[in-house]
Amino acid sequence: MKAYRILLTALVTALIALSWLPQTNELASAQVDAGLKRALVTFGSARVLNGVISILQGTEVVAQPLGFGVTLSVGQVLDPVNDLVEQFSDLMLTATLVFGVEKFLLTFFGNWAVSALVTAVLGAWLVLYWRQTCPTWLSKLVLMVVFLRFAMPLVTIGSGAIFDIYSANDYAQNQAVLVGTSADLTPSLKAPIETLKSELAELRDMVDQAVESVVSLLVIFILQTLVLPLLLLWAYYRTLASIGHWRWLDRSSSKDKQGEKL
Repeated sequence: MKAYRILLTALVTALIALSWLPQTNELASAQVDAGLKRALVTFGSARVLNGVISILQGTEVVAQPLGFGVTLSVGQVLDPVNDLVEQFSDLMLTATLVFGVEKFLLTFFGNWAVSALVTAVLGAWLVLYWRQTCPTWLSKLVLMVVFLRFAMPLVTIGSGAIFDIYSANDYAQNQAVLVGTSADLTPSLKAPIETLKSELAELRDMVDQAVESVVSLLVIFILQTLVLPLLLLWAYYRTLASIGHWRWLDRSSSKDKQGEKL
């Protein structure tokens, strides 16, 4: 039991030190800033592509297969992707707001007042724990303040690290396709009708690639801004909750235990 107490003392001391270290929040803030930048860049690219497609949708091409005149609208080719890109750009704006909220929470729970609260609560708990007079409510308070202080850094650093390892290359490739599609479609805004007529098949191929990239980017941002943070937050909460059930954490005095029995 004494070894557990020494180990716990070292852990609590480390948590107090981490709550004051600026590097804890700086690393998390860097991940949030990188995610926010990606969301803004992708939002801008989606808006540009949406604008180019909207202009091209009004273009009509007259074809005469077997001598019969047929009017083909370029919009018929581009319409499937236009609505998707517009909705995607709205979701990217939402992603920027999520990163902004994460930035605020990091700043709020990383200020000196919260660190002072963590130090006071954990310090008081450690003193009473060694005196074997630590009440149960204080142990619960310790877990709560530790959760609030380190939840956002752990979530943002964790989700950012997972993105860097598994999604960074996919993001770069699909973002390049999004930008390239806008660049490839732009010359068509001033192209003669005859040129557009010969490029309809090529336009369809570009649209298909753009749709695949938009869907892939959407999955990447949903994972980083919603799925991964919630999973990491849940895992962090469950870890602290399981620690709270360890019996050797409760070093209540004999009077407290007798009171609880009564």
